[in-house]
Amino acid sequence: LASRATGHANGLQSSAINIVDGDGLGLQANWLVGFVKGEYDGLQIGGVNYAQKMQGLQIGLLYNGSDYIQGVQIGLINVTKTMIGVQIGLVNVIQDNDAPFLPIVNCAF
Repeated sequence: LASRATGHANGLQSSAINIVDGDGLGLQANWLVGFVKGEYDGLQIGGVNYAQKMQGLQIGLLYNGSDYIQGVQIGLINVTKTMIGVQIGLVNVIQDNDAPFLPIVNCAF
């Protein structure tokens, strides 16, 4: 039902709730919530996703969040402080961007 990794997590993490208390690399697939306290390189997919620093792809049914992301966010609501990449969704927020909010597509390079 829930999985938690402390330190560094490599590979596949799949359950209803996924938590990484550090950095990770690979695929994090969740049914409800995926959370990474550190840096994650790879794919986060599920209902709600958050990674402090993300390099890769976040696909969230409801919400994707990050302090910094280099890559793509696809979901109903996408929020990040700083981004190099593209957001696709109903609500797209890049706080440090010239246009911090745009519906459908937002990007920063």
